[in-house]
Amino acid sequence: MNDEGQHDEVTNMGILLDDASDNLLATLTKRAAELKELKAEQEKVLKKTSAELEGCMEQILRYLDLSELESLKAHGFLFFKKTSSSITTPKTEEEKKALFRFLQQKDIFYEFASVHSTSLNKLYKELAEEALQEGILEFEMPGVGKPSSYTSLQMRKSK
Repeated sequence: MNDEGQHDEVTNMGILLDDASDNLLATLTKRAAELKELKAEQEKVLKKTSAELEGCMEQILRYLDLSELESLKAHGFLFFKKTSSSITTPKTEEEKKALFRFLQQKDIFYEFASVHSTSLNKLYKELAEEALQEGILEFEMPGVGKPSSYTSLQMRKSK
């Protein structure tokens, strides 16, 4: 109960719980709410800290460049320049086909080819719905097995 004598900590949606279960649920939901808020605060601090660290690192890199140094030791850390290279992934269908042909020729296609799970799930749901509209009750997509379902607990601020 709150200061006004109202029982607003736990609303059990009409499910009857014994006092011990009700108290445990109240304790768990209160702790989850506290942890959710603490996590949000810490993520905000981490984001700010990361941005500040990145700014410092950029300035140190400029200093190393201007001083023609490759590294320096300070405050228990070794700061050093590291040069990396990176390529971009193919964007157009033509670029993707060219890469896939190359990978197939090297016999390494299946080592590098992957399907994004979110995209695959979306495609499966779309195709399963189309099949259902056509009267096909048991839709299957080759290579992916039957879908499984799971239940998770979501949490958001109430109004």
